[in-house]
Amino acid sequence: MNTRLIITGLFALSAFTSILAQEPPAPPTPPAPPVPAGNEEKPDTTQFDLGNMRVIMYEKSKSEKVEISDKKEDKEDSDHDFGVWSGFGLGVNAFMTYDNKIGVPENANFLELDYARSMTVNFNFAEKRMRIIKDYLSINTGMGIQWNRYGIKNNYEIRYNSDSIYGVQNSQINYTKNVLKATYIQIPLLLEINTSKNADKSFHIAAGVVGGYKLGSRLKTRWEDEGRDFKSKSKGHYFFNPFQAYLHGSIGYGDVSLFVNYGLTRVFEKNKGPQVYPVTGGILFHF
Repeated sequence: MNTRLIITGLFALSAFTSILAQEPPAPPTPPAPPVPAGNEEKPDTTQFDLGNMRVIMYEKSKSEKVEISDKKEDKEDSDHDFGVWSGFGLGVNAFMTYDNKIGVPENANFLELDYARSMTVNFNFAEKRMRIIKDYLSINTGMGIQWNRYGIKNNYEIRYNSDSIYGVQNSQINYTKNVLKATYIQIPLLLEINTSKNADKSFHIAAGVVGGYKLGSRLKTRWEDEGRDFKSKSKGHYFFNPFQAYLHGSIGYGDVSLFVNYGLTRVFEKNKGPQVYPVTGGILFHF
């Protein structure tokens, strides 16, 4: 056999084997699929409330952004706008006898009231609602202060001793103002019913009981003598009942209610003053 032919064949076989031993080239890497709109990675955010505003801080495009929005979207989950107790109220005071007649007993004419000067002022500064059925039905409590004025109609000098409160008709001067005052701190327990989830468009009624503790009482008088104006303020207990309890009922729409209070306890301590009970009617502006 020709030696040159053998060498050439071996060289060709070696080259062919080398070509077969090489790995095929890797296929090209496909491009990454696009991120669907709305699924972008959310940046880190910092959120806090400032009064009625909500502040949101986040990082976007290598810079910090700040958004400020109203918290109106949270109102449905808040009881701030609902309530039948908190607010400022004005009303007219009256006395009711034990047999449910407006006025005073015959032996207590010295306490007959001038209704134009007999008023109540309420500042109910706190309210807490406990929902039973969303905002439609709830139990309410809170705190408030009640200032009571009882204007004396006839010209009596109001006095008290160790036994009772009494009046002495004054023939020397004519009072232009003769007012007994008593201040109470109060706590209510009320059942509230609303007709809507929107506090501004809801009719609401409430009923329950209110208890109070006396903070103080006094008598304020004013009169004229020989063209001169005189005033007098006398602090004292005047046998006002240190504790009070009354039934409370109200009906209203939005931020306004009409209310009525019916006393369960006497205005004055038992056997220390006439047996009269407080009755009040008025209007309450909620906040």
